[in-house]
Amino acid sequence: MKKILIVFHSQEAGNTKRMAELVARGCRQVRGVQVSMVNTNERRVDMRRLEELAKHMGWEKVAPSVTCQGRPKGEAIKKAVALGKSLAQHITSAK
Repeated sequence: MKKILIVFHSQEAGNTKRMAELVARGCRQVRGVQVSMVNTNERRVDMRRLEELAKHMGWEKVAPSVTCQGRPKGEAIKKAVALGKSLAQHITSAK
C-alpha cells in the first residue's frame, strides 16, 4: 500500500483543514492508497527538516498547489479533490 502524508497548517476557522480533507478525499478515490494528515498547528513539524528529508528520499512535486481564500467552495473544492486524486494516481503508477 502506498502512503500519502498531507501536511497543512489550519487555525480556528478550519478552512485550510477543509482543503486538506478535500485533497485526502481525492487521494482515497484511488485504490491502494493510505492517507495520513498532520495539522502543524496541532503537532510540531519542522518544515525545513521535512523538505530536506523529501529531497534526500528523492520525492518530487507531482502537481501544482491549490489555494483559496476563505471556506472552500465551488471550483476550489473540485481542484482540491482533483489534486488528491492526481497525487494518488501518480504514486500508485510509480514503479
